[in-house]
Amino acid sequence: TVVVTDEMRAHQRWVDRLYFTDALYGFLVLLALLSLGVSRRLRNIAARVTRRPFLMAMVFFALFVVVTTVLSSPLDYFSQFVIPHRFKLSQQGLGGWIWDLTKGTLLQIAVGAPIVALALVGIRRVRRWWLAIWIGAIPITLFLAVISPVLLSPVFNKFEPLKDEKLKSELLDLASRAGISGARVYQVDKSKQTNTMNAY
Repeated sequence: TVVVTDEMRAHQRWVDRLYFTDALYGFLVLLALLSLGVSRRLRNIAARVTRRPFLMAMVFFALFVVVTTVLSSPLDYFSQFVIPHRFKLSQQGLGGWIWDLTKGTLLQIAVGAPIVALALVGIRRVRRWWLAIWIGAIPITLFLAVISPVLLSPVFNKFEPLKDEKLKSELLDLASRAGISGARVYQVDKSKQTNTMNAY
């Protein structure tokens, strides 16, 4: 039986509030960037860096991500650092949190820039661009799902073979009975960022 405490209810109320606040704030940030001409200035900067449309789109996306990350960082700090620490759900230091945010931003640029540039090229050259982007998004999403545990997740955490041989044997036996052969079992230091239950 799961006992729901007042502290759990209080935390969930914060989670619910911040979910909707984040969505509204994100929309207002995008609206401000458009109405104040910031996106146009970013486009002009990208145009000064390169005249090639594909590279220009990549530079624009990189600048756009940096600006939106900076503008969103106060709310991110409160929701991802202050609240988890208030409810003792994280022991991560501020430096570690900022470093993870920085790495996440750089990864977003590295992965997203070429994808966004391809989408913009498609919008310019393909009549039914919305259909082309929808079809193209399927293999890209599958590819990212495959490479994420191998290339992206290790940027934030250390993965190593499971040291508990008894547990490893039990997990491999369970996987074998489920029809999964040749599996490898890893342990990851996710607890350095959170004390909550998670997929790891």
